[in-house]
Parts: sequence; structure tokens; C-alpha cells
Amino acid sequence: LRALEWLRINQNQDGSWGTNDKEAMAGLGILTYLAHGETTASEKYGATVERAIRYLVARQNETGAFDKLDTTAGTYSQAICVYAVSEAYGMTRIPSLKSVMEKGVQVLIDGQQAKGGYDYKFAKGARRDTSLGGWCCQAMKAAYIAGAENAGLHDAMEKAVQDMKSVQKAEDGSFYYSQIGGSHSTHSIAGVAVLSMQLLGHAGDEEVKKGLNFLGSADCNWKNPPEWPMYAWYYISQTKFHQGGANWSNWNNQFAPQFIRNQNPDGSWNSPGLALKEGT
Repeated sequence: LRALEWLRINQNQDGSWGTNDKEAMAGLGILTYLAHGETTASEKYGATVERAIRYLVARQNETGAFDKLDTTAGTYSQAICVYAVSEAYGMTRIPSLKSVMEKGVQVLIDGQQAKGGYDYKFAKGARRDTSLGGWCCQAMKAAYIAGAENAGLHDAMEKAVQDMKSVQKAEDGSFYYSQIGGSHSTHSIAGVAVLSMQLLGHAGDEEVKKGLNFLGSADCNWKNPPEWPMYAWYYISQTKFHQGGANWSNWNNQFAPQFIRNQNPDGSWNSPGLALKEGT
């Protein structure tokens, strides 16, 4: 609740947050409220959610893009915005959001590579990117569940699963960030790949089981965080939740106390990785 209040107080007048990557930040803000069950109809936060949704709708151009797609950040932003608008339509059923969702997800379908991967700027070359693919998978699943009627959406989701499977390391169940043998394979990246497959209907596949086994050694320690800790814990927490049972309860017993203990009094957090780099 303190976090939701911080977001309410710090929302820009135009409905966005921050000064950089405002479209993506608006998308993440919307998702945060929706995850708590707060919609445009909510008594306390309805106005906040509505301003953010209106901001994203106004940012979308005639081709369906919410941001400049010729930049790395813009590509991520597109996926996050589609995710947010899709969840918003699914939870509010505001009729005008359906076309916004479908135009946005069409950009993702058209930007997918032949083998199912995604790259910065939606490039169609040899490189593919697990991190970007994870956001696209979340967005496509949200649109699919919300009722997007784009031709080829289900096929795009299945192709994305095959792309994730193609970069798993047989020896330990981890996944490469980009190219096989040419990039890192951390808990963070494994979380991206595993969650993508769980969301897209492949939770029981052998690749997911191996990936979850690799994630068994992941931990949540604010004083000794992994690289890009918030990103890692965002994905790992969800994979564990979907896995359920003792794996989830053991993780949550680490995760929840760390985040409660390290929240600032105003409801915000400082990234543990940033704090270490600054020596504070």
C-alpha cells in the first residue's frame, strides 16, 4: 500500500512517471495497480490508473507503436505497453482499449523472427534476445487472454516457446541471453525463459523442469544481490509462484522479508545493486 501511494504521489500530470522511457514506466505503473486489483473504477486509485491508461493510448501512433521502435528502449517499451493495455482491457472491458491492444500486439507479431525470437529494434538478423523475448511473451499472453483477435497470435506464442527452448544449455538447464555459446547464462535469464514457457502453456515441458532445477540455487539477498537484482527477482519470483509448493514457500520466505525490510518509509525502494555501486 505504501508503494501504491508513492506511485500516486509521484505520477506526472500527463499520467506517466519519471522523465526517461516514460511510456514503459507508465506501462509498469499500470501493471502494478492492476496486480493489486486497482482499476479505473477503484475509489482511491481509479484516477491514477485512468490517467496512465489515457497517456498510453495517446502515445500510440497509427501503426500501433507506443514508442520509437528504432531504439533498444523503444522495443522493450512496446512490449511493456502492450502488456499493460492488454491487462487493462482484460480487467476493465473498456471497449476503446481493444483496438489499441490489437494494434499494439500486431507490432509484436510482425516484429518476431522466423524462428520465434526477438531482437532489439525488431531486427530480423541472426541475433535473438531472451530478455526482450520475455516481455513480448508476457504481452502476447495478456493480449491472448484478454481476447485479442489478431491472426497468428497463437502461432507467434508457440514459436516464442521454441525460441526459448533453442538456447537452453543441456549441461545445467540454464539459458543463454542471446546466442548459444556467445553470451551469459544467469539465474536472471533462466527466470525469463522459464516464466515465458510457463505463461505460454508449457509449464510441464522438460525444458521448464530443467530450468526450475537450475533456479533452485537462486537466492534473494539484499546485501549480496546478483547483477540487475530487481530484474532477476521479478522473474524468479514468478517462476517459483507458478511452480508452487515448497519451492514457492521457500523462496517467498526469503523474498518477502527482504522487500519489506528494505522499503523506504515513503514506499519506494533503492535498488540493492545501485546502492552497492555507489558504496552506500
